[in-house]
Amino acid sequence: MSSSPSTPPTLAALSIPHAPISIDIHSPKETIHSTVREAVLNLCSSLFTPPSTPDNTSSLSTTTTSSSSSSSLSSSSPSTRTLPSSEDLLITPISGGITNNLFRVAHKASHLYPQQVLVRIYGDKTEILINRDTDTQAFALLAQAGFAPSLHGTFHNGRVEGYVPSRPLLPYEMSYQTPVNFVSLIAKETARLHLLDMPGDKLPILWSYLDKWFTMAEETKFDGLSNDTVEVQKYQHYQTLNIPRLGKEYQWLKTVLPSPLNQHGQVLINNYAIQLVTSKGEQNTTFSSLIPSYPALFTIPQVSNPEHQARLDAIGIAYRIVYAHNDLLSGNILHIENSTEEAISSPKVNIGLPTYLDDRVLIIDYEYGGYNYCAFDIANHFCEHAGFDFDLEKWYPKRPIQRAWCEAYLERVGIPIPTSKPNTKVENGEGNTVDTITEAFMDELLIRINQFTLASHFWWGLWAVVQGRYSPINFDFMSYAVERFKGYHKHKKEFFGMD
Repeated sequence: MSSSPSTPPTLAALSIPHAPISIDIHSPKETIHSTVREAVLNLCSSLFTPPSTPDNTSSLSTTTTSSSSSSSLSSSSPSTRTLPSSEDLLITPISGGITNNLFRVAHKASHLYPQQVLVRIYGDKTEILINRDTDTQAFALLAQAGFAPSLHGTFHNGRVEGYVPSRPLLPYEMSYQTPVNFVSLIAKETARLHLLDMPGDKLPILWSYLDKWFTMAEETKFDGLSNDTVEVQKYQHYQTLNIPRLGKEYQWLKTVLPSPLNQHGQVLINNYAIQLVTSKGEQNTTFSSLIPSYPALFTIPQVSNPEHQARLDAIGIAYRIVYAHNDLLSGNILHIENSTEEAISSPKVNIGLPTYLDDRVLIIDYEYGGYNYCAFDIANHFCEHAGFDFDLEKWYPKRPIQRAWCEAYLERVGIPIPTSKPNTKVENGEGNTVDTITEAFMDELLIRINQFTLASHFWWGLWAVVQGRYSPINFDFMSYAVERFKGYHKHKKEFFGMD
């Protein structure tokens, strides 16, 4: 895959409606709700407006693209429609987030106007970590691609999105394979995201984000002599982290995971291929791409030993560059229960998404989205099984769950799992026949994915330090930072055999 960027369309070019409104989340409840209603009426009143003629009924549907949303708004002129009043709209806060403030907006007469929208008010000072123009740009493009809900428009410190009737998963549910196979559903939806060809720079964002956040963490100051006990606790946690020591760990991490220091994994792959070849005395080693259209910044060595080739191919899959979510925690995965084709595609409740049957999941909140290493997105998701309490010992998925997840993922992206000829299968010592090629492939894939947990711990550990300094949200970010770096050392020993 070429790393040369295709320039993404600007917000202006995407024709996203904008309302010159700011919502102060610190205002009284009545003021917040009033301004939320104002934003909705400015951006998508057509969803809650009765049609003047039967020909206009289609405008009740939530639109997928910003351009169609714009045309839908223009059709709602006072001369042909009776605009809803602010009293017609019900506002319901949605809890659970630690970055943004969310509100669901619905019409009182829901039997006539089943559409609902989500109003997202950006958290205070989150622009320190998140480029909101890039975030909105990505959301609009994902909506156009049929991956995200509709984008109705923006206001100064937020936006109005399509609302999907659903519920967020709980962390432990992400390991469920019954009664709903969330493992498979999440893996396949992640694969669907990874298959998208999004405009913009195709280089992985991992290290540029970590470089920026590490510098911010280094410059963070807390007052250990403050009369504020919370501030003192933050100072104590910050001292516990030992930022200079973490700096050394960070530099080491860049050498053992794909990074610009090793040509995004090419040097690691080559060295491993040489190690494999030397161990078996192989002579014929060439370099060619695993798959002609493979989205990678490297090539995969071709060796004669099929088990070794399977391992090298697995590394190629783990290290490939994809459009990643980078924040696949349970709150960003919605369960749409018993979805039916009629419920999803009906013009009255269309949410701008492709049709599915039975249960499905929807991945939301793409604030940290961008091109990244495939294994990072998966490893980060595995870490999120532990939730914010972060008991990795209890909740980090065991190998059978990891394997089932990867098998479902590979099936959806269309990458076949290599297999042996029947006469090369062997007993595994437990009375089962295993395919040695398949086992080598899956073993190496899981090794490389799990190693990326260290990058996940750095990502959210540094993020938490910055949030601990600037965020007004009532969450103990610094304690979470300490837990993430404990996880880093735990997984460094487990997946690299090093203290």
